[in-house]
Amino acid sequence: MRKVFAIAALGLLTLSLPALATVPTTLNDNTPSTGAPGGRVECPGTVIWDTGMYDEFTPPTGCSSAYSTGCFINAIDEGAFGADWRQGAAQFIGVAGDPITNLKFWTRYNQQGYDYHLSSGGLHGFCVRIYDDPSQGGLCPDGTIPDALGAPVYDQYVDASHFVEEEIFTGVVRNFNVCVSLPVPFHMVADHFYWVNVSGDFDFTNYLGAGVYTQLFHRMAPPGSAILCEPVVNYDSVLGDHQNWKPIWAALNIACWQGWDASMKIYTNPVVENTGACCIGTECRVVTAAECANLSGNYMGDNVPCDPNPCATPTKSSTWGKIKAGYR
Repeated sequence: MRKVFAIAALGLLTLSLPALATVPTTLNDNTPSTGAPGGRVECPGTVIWDTGMYDEFTPPTGCSSAYSTGCFINAIDEGAFGADWRQGAAQFIGVAGDPITNLKFWTRYNQQGYDYHLSSGGLHGFCVRIYDDPSQGGLCPDGTIPDALGAPVYDQYVDASHFVEEEIFTGVVRNFNVCVSLPVPFHMVADHFYWVNVSGDFDFTNYLGAGVYTQLFHRMAPPGSAILCEPVVNYDSVLGDHQNWKPIWAALNIACWQGWDASMKIYTNPVVENTGACCIGTECRVVTAAECANLSGNYMGDNVPCDPNPCATPTKSSTWGKIKAGYR
């Protein structure tokens, strides 16, 4: 069953904040239910959102991929290909809980993009942006409702040290699944609508010749998986990437994508740091070792309590002779 969640409107976060999410691992366990034979990428933690996409799913011809994932920040855009600016977003709501730390999604290269990626890399990272849904009612931009997303409330670049991709071998060629670890966890609140956008920082080159461009697409989940608004696509970067969004099937004029969703799983895997008694003079506080160091305190060890107080001034042992000597 698909679970729902929401994201707190925290404002745009900077890349200087500490990384807390766990880096994903590549598994090769031949698990048939959620992984394809030959290997899969799995994110650490607990799934709190699932559009229903599975590695082994083979969609009908023409409906395996949607928008080109051209990164909206830090992108290398050597070919100046117009489709680089196709941006896709999917809607979600939810409940309070632990922060979002990892995203899993599915991608597919065109033949030129696949060849280029194998020979020289080309995929540098991903951009993750979350928007505050202006409708706050689950309304979809279907032509009768204003077709704009709200202001971005999360904007982070995920570099190569924070994502793992793995090619999976199904009926869809050049098919990959990817797990990214958010460099800054994103905290959730209840009953709020948002849109999430994941876009690849990929070299959209024409290295094979004029007019032959490399592309990286976001794979879609089949109809019946989405319970909220259908994903939307924006072609226009001139007016800003939070305006002029259209449902994918309408924007791309491909009817078979009506009712589909942007494939994605979202995980929470917060890092829990140990705490213990920290002595600041005779005062005792239960904090992490790092917090204790920032307080210029003396960390007494993990799980050491403050009751009894390990920071009290110790009683000095003496003898009656020494005490009397002090009065001579």
